[in-house]
Amino acid sequence: MGKLIAKRVETAKAGMWGDGDGLWLRVKPNGRRSWILRYQRSGRAREHGLGRYPVVGLKEAREAALAAQKLLHAGTDPIERSRALKAASANVLTVRQVYERFLKERGVAGKNPVHQAQWRTTVETYVLPEVGDMPVATVDVAACVRVLGRIWSKVPETARRVRGRLEALLDFAETHGWRQPPNPAAWKGRLEHALPRPPKDEQQHHTALEWKDVPGFLAELRAKPSVAAWATEFLVLTAVRWGEVRGARWSEVNLEDRVWIIPGARMKNGKQHRVPLPEPAIAVLEHVKPLCTGPGSFLFPESRPQRPLAVNAAWSAVQRFRPGFTAHGFRSAFRDWAAETTDYPREVAEQALAHTVGTAVERAHVRTDLFQKRCSLMADWAVFCSRPTGGDVVQLRGAA
Repeated sequence: MGKLIAKRVETAKAGMWGDGDGLWLRVKPNGRRSWILRYQRSGRAREHGLGRYPVVGLKEAREAALAAQKLLHAGTDPIERSRALKAASANVLTVRQVYERFLKERGVAGKNPVHQAQWRTTVETYVLPEVGDMPVATVDVAACVRVLGRIWSKVPETARRVRGRLEALLDFAETHGWRQPPNPAAWKGRLEHALPRPPKDEQQHHTALEWKDVPGFLAELRAKPSVAAWATEFLVLTAVRWGEVRGARWSEVNLEDRVWIIPGARMKNGKQHRVPLPEPAIAVLEHVKPLCTGPGSFLFPESRPQRPLAVNAAWSAVQRFRPGFTAHGFRSAFRDWAAETTDYPREVAEQALAHTVGTAVERAHVRTDLFQKRCSLMADWAVFCSRPTGGDVVQLRGAA
């Protein structure tokens, strides 16, 4: 060793530059530099990476090469030893660490930011609290059942997604050699013997409260005020999705014009959505306004600053008064109410739900979001939701 100098290491062009005794500096066309030890083992040429420059300098590279040569002299292949040490360290790599590596190296599939956020939220809400600190190599079927057991029957759609995401994390760990197969989070041959099969209809549909029962539910909810209860009431009155309420910020709300503008990045369809705010929805915002810490703060914050409510906060609020029903089902209740008791055109109700309406040709010619008509529709929905329980159902007439 001793052919290279520090200045040459910094300025060498693309190629292989030898320092002697098998130590080489590899310079790629993009300028990236790394150290390589070349040697023969059982008649086979091998290359052992010693690290990147400048993290590993010339002096450190020579020391690492000398240590590797001592291993070779003692009959140990430095590459095999490095792999063995990596495998040993894998035994203490936790599920949380695998999750962090997964996000950094692979990321969440899909371009929709809402889906990506939901992916991370479900893992951080259901998986990490149960098994986050477990060595990933020791996660078994029993551990997966601990993660899924409490939500498997209550929220089967969420549980199904959590299972798939846990399976993906363990597959990732297996691919990197941090655990051995089989994957305990797989359904076929693994969890199908430990958990009941979710009914197909529950996997496909959210359990919705009958529209006639919504006023009674809201009356009970209002009698027990809390941030989660206000958020759930706001969800019902606006007929949006829970993720859109949970992530709502004051910067999106115009109280003077009584409109909430949800950015396309937070919508399922990727398009901006204007939501009319009827009087009861404004009243909800007045309740939570004292919690506001700035324009960028959440409408419905957690007790800790700058944190949204828990992903299952609305579900818990619904379960308190109507066990077995879901928060998402209120969108279905709203749609049924509009169809059965009003004369509003179908496209107005569908626009209120931010659904895609009409063919591509129709959408190309009709670009309005029917906001004024939706203002009337949501005002009528708010009146219905606030009516005294036990009264007669009033037929509402929407604008044609």
